[in-house]
Amino acid sequence: MAEAQELLLQLQKDNRDGRLRKQELEELVRGLEAESESLTARLRDLSERQRGLWALGALQTLLLLPLGVVALPLLYLALVNPSALRRGLARRGSDAALRRLRYTLAPLLQLRARGLLPA
Repeated sequence: MAEAQELLLQLQKDNRDGRLRKQELEELVRGLEAESESLTARLRDLSERQRGLWALGALQTLLLLPLGVVALPLLYLALVNPSALRRGLARRGSDAALRRLRYTLAPLLQLRARGLLPA
C-alpha cells in the first residue's frame, strides 16, 4: 500500500512538473510568435523603403539625364576648344539681357554690401 501511495505521489509530481513545463513552452512560443510578427513588420517596412529608395534613384536619374546631355558636350567643348565656347556664350547674352540682370541684382548686391544678406 505504501508503495502504491508513493507511486501515486510521484505520478502527481511528474504531472505537475509536466504542466509547468508546458506553460513555460507555451510562453516561449507566444514570445517567438510576437517576435516573428515584429520581424515580419520590420521586413515589410524595409521592403517598402527599398522600393521608395529605388524609385527615388530612378527619379534622380531621370532628372539628371538631361543635365548630363547638356553638360557633357559643354565640358568636352571647354576642354577641346575653349575659345569656341566663349564665342558661343558671348552670342547667347545680349546687352539688354545683361542690363536687365544688372538692374535685378543691383539691389541685392547693395544689401549684401551693407551686411544685410549673407555672403
